[in-house]
Amino acid sequence: MPFTLAEQILLSALLPTAASRARLRQLCQHNVDWRALVTRAEALYLAPLLRFNLAQSDCLTLLPDAAQQMLEQSSQTWAARHLAYAHEAERLCTALADAGIRTLPLKGAALMLGGYYPQAGLRPAIDIDLLVDPARVADAEQVAEGCGYAVEPGRTKAR
Repeated sequence: MPFTLAEQILLSALLPTAASRARLRQLCQHNVDWRALVTRAEALYLAPLLRFNLAQSDCLTLLPDAAQQMLEQSSQTWAARHLAYAHEAERLCTALADAGIRTLPLKGAALMLGGYYPQAGLRPAIDIDLLVDPARVADAEQVAEGCGYAVEPGRTKAR
């Protein structure tokens, strides 16, 4: 089953390679329903990455103004979330370290704290994933509660 034009554009916007940028330039020459594509990208949490790679490919100006504005707004929102997320992840890791609990950030937390993205907001995340010693989970929960976080039953029980 072949990919739709929208799927091809979204997939090409995932990788920051020269080949992907060339593919984006080629795909953007087609008749694209940009409003539907941007709406889909937002639903998949890909809008900031799509905007970034369209800009890197010199394709962003090919979009209608409304689609550009949608991507810009989504990118700004996720950038603000990214900065708040990174701050909170750092604050929580520091509080855990101060309590003598070794912590390893995972997934989005590791990538954001490690600075692996060239721009804030390109890696959407909605929760902070941290690995702690299973023997210290109860202590970590207390530290997190002290930082203002509520423990959700069942969420911390996975080992």
